[in-house]
Amino acid sequence: MLGNIDLFSTRDRTPQEYRVLAEKLTGQIAQMEKILETLIIISDLKEEREAVNSSRIDEVIWEIISKMKDIYPQSKVRVNMNISPRDEALLSVRKDPTQLWIALFNLIDNAIKYSRGESVILDLYKNEKGICLDITDKGIGIPADQLEKISKPFHRADNAGEVRGSGIGLSLALRIFHKNGIDYFLHSEINVETRITLCFPG
Repeated sequence: MLGNIDLFSTRDRTPQEYRVLAEKLTGQIAQMEKILETLIIISDLKEEREAVNSSRIDEVIWEIISKMKDIYPQSKVRVNMNISPRDEALLSVRKDPTQLWIALFNLIDNAIKYSRGESVILDLYKNEKGICLDITDKGIGIPADQLEKISKPFHRADNAGEVRGSGIGLSLALRIFHKNGIDYFLHSEINVETRITLCFPG
């Protein structure tokens, strides 16, 4: 931002040039705000504190999908529920509600952004240990040699192209899952699909 302002101060500019600069700076400020908010969340993850509230995983998912419709009106998200909504005990997870919402929001947001207009599929089911959630998109995939790097903040895969992002969302989500004892497994094939499986202990 300082570089843009310094460059502009070297000579008089037209009103159109000032409008372009204002738009550019506004976008950069918004990105800085998101980074600062993320850093605050990450610092909070260092605190050891027991979650005292339970969250219904199905309600969190539907709330996030509703938000996504506002952000991406053309998005297509399909939810397969293999658990009865009446199964309160199984659907309730005793994890930090805010952190859980942020992590799932980031994963679903990424899936929509990289799906290239294809449907994002959420599968909610139970296994012998508890409840699992698969988030699958039929998008660009992640190169195999970069799968180990995705947990690092600000890292973006080489094939991300022009898809907007800061490289924070996925790494933050994985850190939240680790902090809250939620197992995750990532599978990705270039131009085929990316699927992340989350398993919440019962």
